[in-house]
Amino acid sequence: DWRAGWWECLFCGERNSASGAMLTDQPQDCQELQREAVDYLQRQPGGTTAADALQPPTVLAIDATCDASELVELKTALLEVIRDLPDNTQLVLLTFAASLSLWRLNPALEHTGAPPAADVVSGYSDLSEGDLATMFEALPRYAAPLGSCRAAVTVVVQSLRPQHQGTPVRHRPRALGAALEAALYLARGPALEGGEAPVQPGVSGRPSPPGRVVLIATGPSTVGPGTVDLDVIDASDVAAGALTASAAREHFRWLSQTAARAGVTVDVWAVGSAAANTALLAAVPRKSGGLISIHEGFGPLFGAGLTASLSRRAGSNGGIDFKTSPGIGLKQVLGPCRPHEGGWRPHMWLLAGVERGQSLAVVLDVQQNLESREFVYLQVIMGWHTDSGSVLERCVTRRIRVTLSPAAFLTAVDPQTVGLLLAKRIVWEGARSGAASDRDAAAKLRAAIGRHLYHVAVKVGEAREETTGGWFTAARSSWVLPPQLLPLAQALYQLQRGAVLGSAAGHPDQRAVLQAALLAANPTLAARMVAPALWLLDSSSAGWREVEPVDVALLGGAPAVLDAGQLVVISTGTPHGRGGMSEALVSAAAREFVASIATGRLPPPDVRVVSPGTPDYRYMTSRVAPAAKLSGEERASHFPRADAAAAAAAASGATLASAPLTEELDLLAWARGYRVTLPAVTDTDAATAALARLQLPRGHVSS
Repeated sequence: DWRAGWWECLFCGERNSASGAMLTDQPQDCQELQREAVDYLQRQPGGTTAADALQPPTVLAIDATCDASELVELKTALLEVIRDLPDNTQLVLLTFAASLSLWRLNPALEHTGAPPAADVVSGYSDLSEGDLATMFEALPRYAAPLGSCRAAVTVVVQSLRPQHQGTPVRHRPRALGAALEAALYLARGPALEGGEAPVQPGVSGRPSPPGRVVLIATGPSTVGPGTVDLDVIDASDVAAGALTASAAREHFRWLSQTAARAGVTVDVWAVGSAAANTALLAAVPRKSGGLISIHEGFGPLFGAGLTASLSRRAGSNGGIDFKTSPGIGLKQVLGPCRPHEGGWRPHMWLLAGVERGQSLAVVLDVQQNLESREFVYLQVIMGWHTDSGSVLERCVTRRIRVTLSPAAFLTAVDPQTVGLLLAKRIVWEGARSGAASDRDAAAKLRAAIGRHLYHVAVKVGEAREETTGGWFTAARSSWVLPPQLLPLAQALYQLQRGAVLGSAAGHPDQRAVLQAALLAANPTLAARMVAPALWLLDSSSAGWREVEPVDVALLGGAPAVLDAGQLVVISTGTPHGRGGMSEALVSAAAREFVASIATGRLPPPDVRVVSPGTPDYRYMTSRVAPAAKLSGEERASHFPRADAAAAAAAASGATLASAPLTEELDLLAWARGYRVTLPAVTDTDAATAALARLQLPRGHVSS
């Protein structure tokens, strides 16, 4: 009430004196009353602009043990990245094989004109306190603004030579664990010694910002700390306790904890044909707020992604706080953060890095009857230190309507968001239980996914009695899911069969990467990782149209693009399906389309081009769901666009391919296994009638 000069807090009910902009009789002059999100910027004395501020050190750790042909591609990509980075990027360059080479890049402390020199440390044993202290004392020699050392970095990259070429890539001496430990020690600066200092309301001052580590690995650690037997890396049925008890897992757990305490963000790029044991490596970027990405080679997307990785930092020492109306509790926060133990704010969480593209999933819990309320409120306050010396606090307040109407409730619910929240909670459990390499743990999680769908159907679905043929078996009920929640059912079905928890990603390394990436992925990327999207090329219009990602869509042989988040598969199609277009022209058009749908995605997707009938076509067929065994009526009612595409191809004279033989359940059969019946895509009239009969528990939140 600006006329009376007071305002009341919606969370605690306390009345406060109004001041400043709140005292105006024009509410539009008060940003807090007009906007859902408001930023508060506190400039610190001596601050600089972002363009002039010298960035915290970035340690680029490069694995030099790849094959000669891959090394040529790596050097080309690195030179392009170095050319494009801003001059104020403070770079530390570390290359490693059996030993670590720390390059002296600072021209002010080295002889100008001479080739860069390196300090070499053995990687066969744990780094001693003396080794680490010597490295830190010499940091001024290793770190320099790129504007003053670009030429020296270029010389170092060009001088990289293939090593141990007579040994298979995976078996070459590679001190990956020691290299990551040294990189963390150099990047953390004094941040770890001073403890954690998240941004909190009313707290000023700026701790020295920590740096970041970008690790490029072309294989697993084979010497020194963190080494695991290669047979263990490849096993797909290793019990979770086997790796947990190993010294390697303990080493990487310690590295992840060190990175988190220091606020150092670690990005890992596993590139090449040799698995880098990312099941262990994934813990470090997950705890530090970084990313992990697997690529088959050092192509253009790798270079673009590495550039973005080196420049995606938005700040440091971030914290996030939550406020909710009475009766609404904070149940779980998923993503790159952890609770602030012992903090003065009960719902304060520390951000593991402040990086562009990160996402948190927040799960709320209704703890009391909300029947008497019209609205409840959620407020999120996130703060961080910018690298230019300021403190930025962002306050977002959301008003959520409370309803007793089932129709209003289901209309307001976003089923895709519900699916993503469930998916992240399930994958979080999977990461804790070692489901990436433990078949039994993964099977339990997949079974739990179906039970989630069953519980939702029981709450908001329409019950139907099913009679059985036995004399001594009682009839049991099944539930028809409202059509509004079909996207939820499709997302859960794809999650239990897809690459994140299923068998589409065959190697434990890939599943570990996908699980770590999903937990931190933004909603757009996470949706693709859970449930892929499929587009077919219309040769008559040269445009791409989206269809349901099921096998019947591919039977006509049309060129296709499958977007699974971190992997995009391009099928060049059959000659008839291409409609006279050459395979090269189709591939170029598909790559252009992929570039448009993946713009700004970090990490960038790995793109694979395949042709029907080739072994690599499995990357496409394993990720689309089976539907060929369904009746024509079922396909038309549940997958109308894919069914229409197959019918159009048959009408044009194309010989439809046979769907791959599989014992996998289709979507409808899988749901029926949990006593849930899925309505047709267009069955809205039945949904309206069911909602009229449905009674929700009292006081549901509508969105």
